[in-house]
Amino acid sequence: MGLSNHRIADLRGCPENITQAKVLFEQIAGLEVDLAVEEARTEKRIAVLKKNHEAKVAGRKAVRDRLAEKLAAFIRGNTDLFRKPKKVKTPFGSFGLQKVSEVRLLVDDVVVVNNLKILQFESAVQTLEKLDKPELKRILQNGFDIPGTRLLTGETAVYKVDKALVDEATKGVGE
Repeated sequence: MGLSNHRIADLRGCPENITQAKVLFEQIAGLEVDLAVEEARTEKRIAVLKKNHEAKVAGRKAVRDRLAEKLAAFIRGNTDLFRKPKKVKTPFGSFGLQKVSEVRLLVDDVVVVNNLKILQFESAVQTLEKLDKPELKRILQNGFDIPGTRLLTGETAVYKVDKALVDEATKGVGE
């Protein structure tokens, strides 16, 4: 459930006094709680559906896995039958051997990256650059002008619905 502060941009049609503002906020809070309850109900239904689905298919998955183990044992014991072609095709698909290769690191990534650079294989190293916005903000706040950036300072209108109110409303939903 995504409770967070919400920024309000358009202030036209505003309440004229604090009492009207409180009434307006009460309506907003009520809707936030209603939305949180609906989200909780949906999540509970999804959890029940997933649980029921897993229970429904668990037996079939176990049988499939046992049969696959038997097929793997047959293939392992008869590799000579799977040389040319490596796979036996059937109307249902194919089974057999497949050549695979994977890279296994014997040391830490950093060591491998350094070795690749030393051996001039930088093409195997990816460098991801991204902005560190908190650091950029600090630089701009210290008076530096960075082309393509601007530090906006000011106030925004916000609201935050009390989490306890939402927690109370969603407690026991879907049980």
